[in-house]
Amino acid sequence: MKAILAVLAAAAVANAHFTMQYIWNNGVDEGHNTYIRVPPNNNPVTDVSSTDLTCNVNGLSGSSVGTATIPAGATITFEWHQHDQRTGEDPISGGHKGPVQVYIAKAPSTAASFNGQGAVWTKIYSSGLVNPSSQQWATDVVNSNSGKHSVKIPASLPAGEYLLRAEIIALHVASSYPGAQFYIGCAQVKISGGGSANPPKISIPGTYKGSDPGITVNIYNNLQSYTAPGGAVWSAQIYYSDCPENFTVGTLHKPKAEDERTRHLVQLVTGLDNEPQAMVGSGTWFRAARPAYAQVCPPSSIRRRSRFISLYGTCREGPNT
Repeated sequence: MKAILAVLAAAAVANAHFTMQYIWNNGVDEGHNTYIRVPPNNNPVTDVSSTDLTCNVNGLSGSSVGTATIPAGATITFEWHQHDQRTGEDPISGGHKGPVQVYIAKAPSTAASFNGQGAVWTKIYSSGLVNPSSQQWATDVVNSNSGKHSVKIPASLPAGEYLLRAEIIALHVASSYPGAQFYIGCAQVKISGGGSANPPKISIPGTYKGSDPGITVNIYNNLQSYTAPGGAVWSAQIYYSDCPENFTVGTLHKPKAEDERTRHLVQLVTGLDNEPQAMVGSGTWFRAARPAYAQVCPPSSIRRRSRFISLYGTCREGPNT
C-alpha cells in the first residue's frame, strides 16, 4: 500500500509543471508573458539533443514577440508559475528540486528573428544545491521568493539585441535518462550602452549530455555537492562603470592596496554581495565581479591622471594582471 501511495505521490509531483511568465526590468513588472517566447503548454523538455532545449517548444522564432529595451548592467528578474496567474500555491511544486541557470546570446540582427542555434550562449548565472545540510536547492529559493530569481546583465556586453534564456532543471525523477525535466523561458531584450566584451560561448543543444552528472543524478542520496550542466558562469564580467563622460576609461587591472604605486589611486573595499569594489580619485565607485575585475577611471587631477596613465596605459579590455 505504501509503495502504491509513493508512486501516486511521485506522479502528482511530476505533473506539477510550470512556465516562465513574467520578466522584471530593474524592478518594473513588464506584464504577463510580455517579451517572452511562450510555449504551447507547461510541459518540460526531456531530450537534451532537441532544439526545444534552446527556447522551449516552438521557441526558435519570436516574430510575434516584442523586445524589451534594457540598460547595460540592468537587473532582470524572471518569474515562474504553474498556472497562467499568480496564485497562493507554490510557483514551482515543492517536489521539483534542482538548479536555476541563466544564459544570454547576442542576435546577429534582431532578437525576434534569432533562433539561438550554434555556439552563441554564455552562462551568466547558476545556482544549484544551496545548502547540502538541509538539502535546500535553488528551486526552494525561487519558491520562497514567489517564483522569482534575478540576474544582473553584465555591463561589458556590447549593445544590441539578445535572447535571455532562463532554465530550471527539475531532478526529482532524474536517476536515469531521460528523467531530468528542463523548464525553459526565453525573453527578447535590446541592451543599450554596454561595452565590447567577447565572452565564452556554448551550444544549446549541443553541450548538454544525458550522461552529465548534473542531468542524470539521484538527488535522494543526501548529495553534498552538485555540478550543473553547461560549464562555469562567465566570471570575467564587469557589472557596471560610472566613469565621468570626460574621462577615458582606464585599464583593467587588479588593484592591490599594498602596492605603493596604486595606494593613492585605488582603495579596495568589500561591497554588496561581498563583491570587490574599487574607488578611484574622489568618490567614483566601480563594482566588479569576482575574482576582482575592476574597471577604473583615471583620477580627475591632471597630475594624478598623467601618473595613472603612465602606470596603466589607456583603455583596454582583458583579465586582471
